Amino acid sequence: MFSSKKHLIVVASMLMSGFVQATPLSDFNLILTGDYNYQGGEVEGRTLLGGNLNAAGHSPTFATRETTVPNKDTVTIVGDVNAGNINLNAGSLSYGGSYNLAWNVNLNGGGSSVQSVTAGNQVDMQAAFDDVETELRNDSAYFASLSSNAVLNGSQLLYSGADSVAVFDLDFSQVFAQNNSLSLDAGTAETVVINVSGSDVTVGGGVNLTNGFGLQAGGINIGAANILWNFYEADSIDFNNLATVGSVLALDADITGGAVFDGSVAAKSYTGAREFHSFGFDWTPPQVPAVVSEGSTTILFAFGLVFLALSRRKTRI
Repeated sequence: MFSSKKHLIVVASMLMSGFVQATPLSDFNLILTGDYNYQGGEVEGRTLLGGNLNAAGHSPTFATRETTVPNKDTVTIVGDVNAGNINLNAGSLSYGGSYNLAWNVNLNGGGSSVQSVTAGNQVDMQAAFDDVETELRNDSAYFASLSSNAVLNGSQLLYSGADSVAVFDLDFSQVFAQNNSLSLDAGTAETVVINVSGSDVTVGGGVNLTNGFGLQAGGINIGAANILWNFYEADSIDFNNLATVGSVLALDADITGGAVFDGSVAAKSYTGAREFHSFGFDWTPPQVPAVVSEGSTTILFAFGLVFLALSRRKTRI
């Protein structure tokens, strides 16, 4: 049975026409429409926050595995920066709100890295962020509208078809509420989309992702970069002790817990002390957002324009 939200998602996806574009989940490691309530850990790739960085008394670490290119923000915070130290290993940081740092920003890139901390125009930054959020919402709608062609057989996610994309459509109680180890047999599929319904999601403490969920593609493993968990109804997700393999798309969810996230995460907020590893979702969905949006290339260009404008009045830390 489909919920009303599912119906709205399907209707939205019908408004999309066929076109190839990259998803922001391949560009950013962590995207939050709200706050990052940092209690520890690090983000290996790029970070984009629509809200605040709340890390008072802590020293958050960013871009530890990001390849730096000139004029590239690896951390963009539309709201306020609240922290002790910030460790930035590559690229630059821009922010739109207030800047409340107890100590320093450690720019650890070295070499030819172009690194700075820059105060930006919050209105412009918010507009650019809104484009990213719109694209992600339309991506989620597209993924949720895909017809299921794979099944959960006991504790195994199983696909035996000939399509390049394996699509699962599951309620969270089917896949997460049981304290079972989950395995994945993606067959010949190159991409796995796992649509998960349910508003308040709690992962059982004994859930583990095992065979078929290896981080790198090869053998029985499809690879973390080729797996997407689409929580299209979630308002909250407690990942408990789960080591998540694959990217997480849950724009309306406040997320807590998790042992580690091996993939990109896009959510409302995150509270916790975990690491986000840069296995960005590597599939290009063949669709265009129903709301006018120029796609990832234009979005990145917009952020680039903001960066160039800001660079004229840099505040070096």
